[in-house]
Amino acid sequence: PVRAFFRAIRSTDNSIIGGVGIVEDLTERKQSEAQIRYQASYDQLTGLPNRRLLSEYLGRELARAIRHNRYGALLFFDLDNFKTINESLGHSVGDELLKLVADRIATTLRQEDSVARMGGDEFVVLLPDLDEQLEVAAKGAQRLAEKLIESLRMPFFVAEHELHVTSSIGISLFPAEDQIVDDILKQADTAMYRAKAAGRNTLRFFLPGMQQAADSRLRLDTELRKALSNNELSIHYQPQVGIDGEIYGAEALVRWFHPERGRICPGEFIPVAEETGMIRNIGHWVLRNVCKRIKAWTDAGLLAQNQ
Repeated sequence: PVRAFFRAIRSTDNSIIGGVGIVEDLTERKQSEAQIRYQASYDQLTGLPNRRLLSEYLGRELARAIRHNRYGALLFFDLDNFKTINESLGHSVGDELLKLVADRIATTLRQEDSVARMGGDEFVVLLPDLDEQLEVAAKGAQRLAEKLIESLRMPFFVAEHELHVTSSIGISLFPAEDQIVDDILKQADTAMYRAKAAGRNTLRFFLPGMQQAADSRLRLDTELRKALSNNELSIHYQPQVGIDGEIYGAEALVRWFHPERGRICPGEFIPVAEETGMIRNIGHWVLRNVCKRIKAWTDAGLLAQNQ
């Protein structure tokens, strides 16, 4: 590609007696523009479409599904315990694993399906034109999701490591009444978290009641972050008693008393803390406060030397 500029050279009587031309090679500029367009639409690690391009695909398929009265599905899934692999073997191994996962997903799908990487270990699969009947479309989406789960169970070999991963998949069917692209993504994401809560390595369809639970979970996460800074958490000590009746230790239990909702069960907020990474901050807070308490008890002569 080139760009050219021309200018006439005129004599005193204004007749053209020559000209000057400048020709510019645009190859490098065109390559840069193409690279910018690619980076804006594709994931740099796996080469898959990113969230932006997926949203464009999904928008077109949603419009087509409405126009032709046929159902499609969106599968939102991530790898169970991928963080453990990343932390124990390093990010380079984790990145290579994600590339292999992306390739395996792509080879498992139909030709008309699309796969995108949303970031981290999260992937989305778009299944268009499944069927005109909702029940048949749902069964088709389930079969493909189960096929993906089974495919990812096969070992991956990265840098002399044999790695085994599982996945949790959330499924949202479209079109539905007043449904937009963001709704479909949010619903599939919500169903994916329900799959994780069910024990991982499984799939769940989005149901209307799930959204209310997801909103509640998000609100709990926000309030839990405030609870840590507002000193709403407390530690209760449960004695550990030997068969001779002597106390030989204690178990430190974290409790949360919400200023408006009262006491919140650990079974409600601990899973949320684990999923969002807040459990690490809570763990550090508990450790610091337990150590302070042990020091205070020791200084007061309340602990025996062997405790």
